[in-house]
Amino acid sequence: MAEELKEATRNLEAEYFNLGTSEEPQWELGRVFTQLDESPSPITTTRHYTINKNATKKVTGFEATHPFSLDMYSNDNVAKKIRDIIEEQQLGVTLEMVKVRLYEPTDEGPDNKKFYARKFTVAVEANKTGTPGELITYSGNFNQQGDLVVGDFDTSTSTFTPKVTAASASTLNLK
Repeated sequence: MAEELKEATRNLEAEYFNLGTSEEPQWELGRVFTQLDESPSPITTTRHYTINKNATKKVTGFEATHPFSLDMYSNDNVAKKIRDIIEEQQLGVTLEMVKVRLYEPTDEGPDNKKFYARKFTVAVEANKTGTPGELITYSGNFNQQGDLVVGDFDTSTSTFTPKVTAASASTLNLK
């Protein structure tokens, strides 16, 4: 008998934002987003070799963006951080964001508090809107800066741990 399929719904993906520093992270859950998508936007190169009838197209990189929209709540620290970057027109400021698959535990323990996660460094590109009597909203893109890092996120301690692979070890000279 085939295993029953388990749905992976959007509420089972969580985004945490580092409101501290890279050295002393302070991860907080993004609770007020009405949209937070992912658009990898592959960069391709096409070559047509003389020995082939058809062209060869390769993905050579990504120019990822994460379109978002959030509602402003005066007591939400993630919303306040994003608001300040936008309203104060802070240049060169980036955020660390971790996308966590809460439907994909990486430990086998009974509590399953560690989950597959990817950490991104993003720049904020957004606008502010608001109608009298309604919530202020901010919408735009988190533009990915550089490469993402794959790892685990422990939801009980709010800790991201990078996964060391052979490729990342050689890049970091850990071999």
